[in-house]
Amino acid sequence: MYKIFDNAQLPLDNNPVEQSIRPTTLVRKNSLFATSKNGAKTNAMIYTIIQTGSVKYFV
Repeated sequence: MYKIFDNAQLPLDNNPVEQSIRPTTLVRKNSLFATSKNGAKTNAMIYTIIQTGSVKYFV
C-alpha cells in the first residue's frame, strides 16, 4: 500500500482505469432491463460496435 510513497511517478488514483471500464459497467446495468434474450444480445452487439468505433476512430 505504501509503494506510492517510494515512487513519486505513480499516480495517487486509478481514475483513468475506472473511466475505461465505465462503458462496460453501463452495458451490464442496462442489460438487466432487457425483456428478452434476443433484446439483450442485440443491445450488447450495438454497444460493442459503438465502443469499438469510439476506441479505433475517435480517440
